[in-house]
Amino acid sequence: MQPIVHYRTGTGSPGSSGLADTQRRHPVIVLALCACAAALSACGVPQPATPAAPTAIVTPAAPAPPPATLAPPAPASAPVTLTESPMVPTATSAPTAAALVARGLWRERNHDLIGGMQDYNAAIQLDPNNADAYYFRGDLLAKQGDLHAAQADFDHAHQLDADPAKAAYHRARMNYDQRQAQAVLADYTAAIEHNPQFAQAYYSRAVLYHDLGDVQAALADYTQAIQIDPSLAEAYSNRASIRSELGTPQLALDDFATALRLQPTYLDAYYGRGHAYYLLGDYDQALQDYNEALRLDPNYAPGYCGRGEVQVVQGAYQGAVDDTTRGLHLDPTFYCAYYTRGDAYYHLEQYAAALHDFDTYVTIYLYNPSGYIYRGSTRYALGDYQGAVDDATTALTLNPNSGNAYNNRGVARDALGETQAAIADWQRAAELYQQQGDQEGYAHALDLIKQRQGQ
Repeated sequence: MQPIVHYRTGTGSPGSSGLADTQRRHPVIVLALCACAAALSACGVPQPATPAAPTAIVTPAAPAPPPATLAPPAPASAPVTLTESPMVPTATSAPTAAALVARGLWRERNHDLIGGMQDYNAAIQLDPNNADAYYFRGDLLAKQGDLHAAQADFDHAHQLDADPAKAAYHRARMNYDQRQAQAVLADYTAAIEHNPQFAQAYYSRAVLYHDLGDVQAALADYTQAIQIDPSLAEAYSNRASIRSELGTPQLALDDFATALRLQPTYLDAYYGRGHAYYLLGDYDQALQDYNEALRLDPNYAPGYCGRGEVQVVQGAYQGAVDDTTRGLHLDPTFYCAYYTRGDAYYHLEQYAAALHDFDTYVTIYLYNPSGYIYRGSTRYALGDYQGAVDDATTALTLNPNSGNAYNNRGVARDALGETQAAIADWQRAAELYQQQGDQEGYAHALDLIKQRQGQ
């Protein structure tokens, strides 16, 4: 059997959107999608005799992350009621309750949930009548799973400030992690109806729209939030990530630059801009942004994944394994790192390790065809041809226009002796590659057909 041809049609990583909310990084709790399911069948299918066949399995570049993902990823950010970006109090500034709430929100955006909780508690101690402190502490308690305490804080905050827009907004935030998508959407919309200038409600609804797959609605809400509050760094960063997702990373760079001007230590914006540079093929700039994020916070897991994906395209596969392994040590739920490390293991021909990572990836991230395509490629390398067929078929149910999936299924079917079915798959792959302007892929599929028909 001839060696596998590793053929790629682009760059990217699954789910690395850089969006600033927990659901983007951890799709296991995306509101509109199912909870984690068991991985599809693992390897171990009896291996048939191997025919003399052209072997040209395609391992994909990650598609734009699905409501998803794009992706990435990307860390937690608590939407705020304040209309201005929170100012971080300095050591010499008076620790007012409002300043402590603002710092708590800033800490949440930078993944310091413990510090955020400490600031909310301190704000309440300093000013027991500060409704925002109770509201946001309640939101954070709900995120941490303490729903009883969260409801108590919400009720007390509502007694202090019965503004219906705030009540609807915070009720939505409390329910956000409970997979009550339509109720959350209704509450965000109600908050906007009560207060059409509520920038943070637009921002939070945009995050939810993106989770639900309505990218254009998300883009419109981020833009509206920015028009109301031009200092909302998270909205610029998330809008930029959507622009990268939609295939216009050059447009994303301006938004990321604005986000970083507003918040110079904004880790997610460095990560997102690094990914935009990565998509543009500017790997040096991408590494510079990933390294800066890691300089600011050496425990920032996405930075290691981003650096790992650059190392994959540069051929530094062991370095990619090392970085993604460190990222997973910091955050075992960061699905992008499983994909990237699996990719690196695949190139190192450590197929069993690659299969383990892709199994984990598709268990967490059920709806990305790229994970199934790569796992199918790995199964093929291990001689599990039927498993490779099954994974390519699953990928096609998720993306019927994937030339790579048709190509790979054809190769696996050919290995099983299903020559006519293989040729049909390659013909469909050729059609799709041609329609999509991928001349290299088109020539590649035609060559496979000629090789088989010429025997």
